[in-house]
Amino acid sequence: MSGALRRVLVNCDFRSNFVGCVLVEREVQDKLGLVRKMLARLGYDGVFVESPLNLAWLTAGRFFVNITAPLAGTVIWIGSDESVLIANNIEASRLWLEEGIAGACNRILSYPWYEESRMRELKQSCAEGWRTATDGTLSEEFQKLRLVLNASEEARFASLGQMAAQALESVCQVFEPGETEFRVAGRLSKACQERGLEPVLCLVGADARALAYRHPLPTANPVERYAVIALGARKWGLVASLTRAVHFGPLPGELRERQEAVVEVDAVMISASRPGTRLNRVLRSGAEAYARLGYPGEWTAHHQGGVAGYQSREIKATPESTFVLAVDQALAWNPSIRGTKSEDTILLGANGPRMLTRTELFPEVVVTVGDERIARPLILER
Repeated sequence: MSGALRRVLVNCDFRSNFVGCVLVEREVQDKLGLVRKMLARLGYDGVFVESPLNLAWLTAGRFFVNITAPLAGTVIWIGSDESVLIANNIEASRLWLEEGIAGACNRILSYPWYEESRMRELKQSCAEGWRTATDGTLSEEFQKLRLVLNASEEARFASLGQMAAQALESVCQVFEPGETEFRVAGRLSKACQERGLEPVLCLVGADARALAYRHPLPTANPVERYAVIALGARKWGLVASLTRAVHFGPLPGELRERQEAVVEVDAVMISASRPGTRLNRVLRSGAEAYARLGYPGEWTAHHQGGVAGYQSREIKATPESTFVLAVDQALAWNPSIRGTKSEDTILLGANGPRMLTRTELFPEVVVTVGDERIARPLILER
């Protein structure tokens, strides 16, 4: 790396996409080491990383222009002794200077955007003579690497969680009856973008639609009395998920009972989330709580959440999920009872779960589960 580029990297606090660029550079080198150990174990000499998901894990950067594209259109070759960015002339300098590539790659191979065949040629020049894989063929191995967060990732996730919660809860305080679900979603998107977050999921269900659908994509339906709003916010590649609800005027008794029941189910699942526990055991604890509270089988109406991280859910909990939870993994449970939901993102530590998306500024109730007291969100009455 040139001295000029290293100075840019070290003096890059202006880059809102990073928390401590020097720390990120050291972290990237550690992750490259993990990839190389994985390749050696599997008998490969190198790998092409081209999924935006894995590129974000490696560098904490943004590797998309069109957010719908399944591949980044950019590739990092990781060999035994070097890593190389392969990108067109549109993206190369931005990725190098703003998205962490300067700390991840030894050099750039760039080509004119109008000569796409050059990408194949440059990839061949890196891999010629080597036994090579792609992160697509090694998707399960890369997922294993992504699931356990390091200290830097945990710090970024905690920051993201607070920003996401502030964005959603601020919108809950200001939107008014008569506004459409689209307008509420627009307010939420604005609140996210102002904080440097990408709203990758935005659900707004008002009144009858909140009761009818578990995934209410926003529509022109106006809010009259009640709205449930769910957010998936991404920054540094990580995704924080949470749900909040607002009611204008006194809350009807049945809706209050459902919310009190769903947050108890959530608290039970959070309490059950311990290192060494299988996902299906946590799901079973939630199903048992639903039944005890008078809502048997409700868990079958919607997925209940699971392991989070660089996707809103890296692994969803199902009755067959034998995945074993470990320290330094993120989770987001989202039990729901018709018209209500409880959802936050948590980090699993050695001493139990840590809430990442709780601000203590939203109405909540403390649920007692065994010896634990777990705060969960109620419905905001305005």
